[in-house]
Amino acid sequence: RSPVADGSRKLAENHALSENPSKTDIMNMTPNPNKTPASDTPLEVFHRSPEIKGLSPQLPLEALKQYRILGQLRNSFILLEIERGLLLVDQHCAHERILYERFLKSTREGKTKSQHLLFPERVEFPLSQAVIIEKKLHYFEGLGFQIEPFGRNTFLIKAVPALLGDKDYTNLVLDLAEVVSQEHSLGREESLMEEIARRVACHGAVKSRQNLQLDEIRALIEDLGKTQYPFTCPHGRPVTLLLDLAEIKKRFLR
Repeated sequence: RSPVADGSRKLAENHALSENPSKTDIMNMTPNPNKTPASDTPLEVFHRSPEIKGLSPQLPLEALKQYRILGQLRNSFILLEIERGLLLVDQHCAHERILYERFLKSTREGKTKSQHLLFPERVEFPLSQAVIIEKKLHYFEGLGFQIEPFGRNTFLIKAVPALLGDKDYTNLVLDLAEVVSQEHSLGREESLMEEIARRVACHGAVKSRQNLQLDEIRALIEDLGKTQYPFTCPHGRPVTLLLDLAEIKKRFLR
C-alpha cells in the first residue's frame, strides 16, 4: 500500500473522529461548572481545560529564556518560536498576571507608587456608594489613589497607581467602589485585596487587538518569566498554549 494512500486513510479517520467525538472526549471537553478557576492552582486549571489536539496548555519555562519573536496573531496573541515548537501567549492575560503580582506585592509592603494627574478627573458615585467611599478614602490612598470629595456624591481623582499608565481611571474607580461596597460579602481583608488587585490588573493590562512593538513584546515575556505563577491570569485563564513541533510534523505526515 502506498504512503499516500495510508496518509489519506489516516486523514479520513481523523476527520471522522473530529466529526463524531466519543462520549469520553465530550466529557473531557466539558468544564466543571461547580469550580471557580480563580480559586484553583494552575495545574488544576489545566487539568480541566478543554483538550485540543496538538496544543498543551502549559508554559515551558525554558521558553522564556530562548525564543524568537514571530509577531502577533490578530494583535491579541504573541507568537514565539521555541525549541519545542510554537508558543502562543495571550498578551492580555500575561500582562494581567504581571500587574496583579506587582500590585499585590507593593500594597502588602506599603510601597505602592502613585502618579499625579495633570488634570484631576471628576467621578460621580451612586449616593449609597459615595457614603462608603468617603469612609474608605484612607484605604484608597494605601492603594496608590488620591481621591477627594467634591460635592454630595462627587469626587476628584488626583492620583492613581503608577503601574496603571494612561488608562481610564474613572471606570476603574467606579469598579473598585463596587468591590469596596461589597467588602462584607467578600469576607477577610486578604480576599478584598486580591479582588481589588484583579480589577486593577484587568484595567491596566494591554488589551486584545492592541498592536505591540518588538521591544514591548520582549519586555512582556521577560516580565512574565519573573512572576510566581506565569501559567494563568489572576482569573484562572491559561496564559500560553504550546503547539508541539512533533505534533506539527505528525499533522504533515512527516
